[in-house]
Amino acid sequence: MARVGLSESATDELASFSKTDQQSVSAAISLLKQDKYRNQNKVDFNLVEGGYKIWALFVDVVNLAFHELPNGDICVDWLSLRSKFR
Repeated sequence: MARVGLSESATDELASFSKTDQQSVSAAISLLKQDKYRNQNKVDFNLVEGGYKIWALFVDVVNLAFHELPNGDICVDWLSLRSKFR
């Protein structure tokens, strides 16, 4: 299983979020780590941008963008986090 997590810049950005928003982001990452959610409607595999596959993951009202890197790791797009919560 690929690693899933936040980039360093996203981690820094996340520190400025409210506690509720931080928990929402953590919940979204936890869901993405579970393979069983990858083939359900919670995850859309059809979006592709810049050569990277991007998933739109909906957890409650949170909509986050995740990038699969060439090595298979999954990284949260911190710009999407910033635009969602700031």
